[in-house]
Amino acid sequence: MEKKQRRYSVDFKYKVVQAYLDSDKTQLEICEEYGISRSSLIKWKKQLQENGIDALQNKKSAPHNPAKKTAEKIVEQVVELKKKEEHKYKGLRAFADFLKRFEGINLSPTTLSKIFKKNEIPNGDENYQEKRAQVNPKKQELLEKEILEEIDHWETFERDKPQELWQIDITSFYIKDEGKVYLIDIIDDHSRYIVGWGLFREQKAEHVIKVFQEAVDHYGPPKEVLSDNGRQFVSWHGTTGFQVLFNIKHIKARPHHPQTLGKLERWHGSLKKELIDIKFFHSLAEAREEIEKYIDYYNYRRTHSSLEGLVPADRYHGIANQVKEEIQQNSNNSNPNRTRLYLVGKVMGQDISHRYNATTGNYKKGYANLVPHTPGYLFYQIQFL
Repeated sequence: MEKKQRRYSVDFKYKVVQAYLDSDKTQLEICEEYGISRSSLIKWKKQLQENGIDALQNKKSAPHNPAKKTAEKIVEQVVELKKKEEHKYKGLRAFADFLKRFEGINLSPTTLSKIFKKNEIPNGDENYQEKRAQVNPKKQELLEKEILEEIDHWETFERDKPQELWQIDITSFYIKDEGKVYLIDIIDDHSRYIVGWGLFREQKAEHVIKVFQEAVDHYGPPKEVLSDNGRQFVSWHGTTGFQVLFNIKHIKARPHHPQTLGKLERWHGSLKKELIDIKFFHSLAEAREEIEKYIDYYNYRRTHSSLEGLVPADRYHGIANQVKEEIQQNSNNSNPNRTRLYLVGKVMGQDISHRYNATTGNYKKGYANLVPHTPGYLFYQIQFL
């Protein structure tokens, strides 16, 4: 075992040297008296005589395992990404998850905070509070962060696989000159993947069935569906429309207990924070268009802390483990020329992945449109820009 070097104070060093200079004792006698080595006495004496008492100060030692400095090229890329509208309102943890999932950059929230501070970039919360105040000044006093943290604690259960349980609910917001509008949406419990949605001027049972039918046509029926006790879901003479039309078991949440639909509540919180609270909608058509874009982004591009930094599509399509392996192999902060993961999934049962190699430059930077087909499979349309 390596012997740890003892460190002495300036006062002690000075006392030893002066004792030697002021007495007739030999170096060996002084060393035995004070319990030091002869080489230390000689070194301290030389330091004192040549440079004074300040030279006896202990030098700060470098860390045994110094932290690797993030490559400047990586820092520049992180700064440019954070300035984009897509990431402007992301918090530190969410942005760290995005970088790890899509850019092969593994930086902690603390490191990102230092980078943003050095480059004078506001973090996501600061941008959000400022923009929300511009869109709706009346919401300035809301403690949204505390509300979302509380909602996080509601998610106390989770089904093991996609399509085992869907949650369906209705939320509302206002559009100038349009009044109150209602968003009906459906989320897969296991993956948090949005499988269906619709925006209407009224909250009617026929609208709920329309949204649900379209989701079933696209993804196939789930084993069960969970809703609250709203009249759109449970007022059909004791037998629900889901049971009559789809032969699906309908689970009804306990009255006045929103925790049961916690994943949808959390989704509504994200949608409002990242789109509705900071975007002016001039018409119902514009709101539908923007929500459609956001849902596509949410399913395929927005990382989720409850999904270990993955996106809902990773779980819904059964490729979460493959994606995590790809990320683990590719996360390297000190390599500015690492490859970036664009495609990963299954085609006809075969695992595939596609990367852009910045070193060889084989491909131009591309964007992949993932088109869901059946659970566990993906068709890919690759468009290189």
